[in-house]
Amino acid sequence: MLYDFPEKIAVEYPAIEYRVGDSTSVSTTEIRIEGTLTRPLFRNHEFKGRIVVDKYKFTEEYTLFDVDFNKNTRNEMGSLTYTDPINATIQMLGPIWISGDFKKINIWVAEPVGSQAQQTTDLRISAPANSFEEAIAINKLLSESK
Repeated sequence: MLYDFPEKIAVEYPAIEYRVGDSTSVSTTEIRIEGTLTRPLFRNHEFKGRIVVDKYKFTEEYTLFDVDFNKNTRNEMGSLTYTDPINATIQMLGPIWISGDFKKINIWVAEPVGSQAQQTTDLRISAPANSFEEAIAINKLLSESK
């Protein structure tokens, strides 16, 4: 069954990076997304394209692996993993959750960024958001267990 409904995505959002529970940790960035989201019937949604977070230069310079939003994980989580084939480098930004066709985005940043031993902590990026309160609301909506 194909039933793909591919959707072209081209959005740019203001985003807030923050630590959960720490309103003094807020910094602003932007997220740009260009590509195609497919939603096959009875299978995982998949995104092919680019997801650039301005604060993390490698997201612009490296190639994003296709993002598979796995239906068998909490709230259909995907993973933002990038590769630089020239230098044989792989870099993970972290797990991602979206609503609809990228109307809202939540990323749990894997720290330390650029390290071989990364793990998610309390560092998040939420968009579209212009304040800590908006970002926390998106985090709660998209990544807490339903």
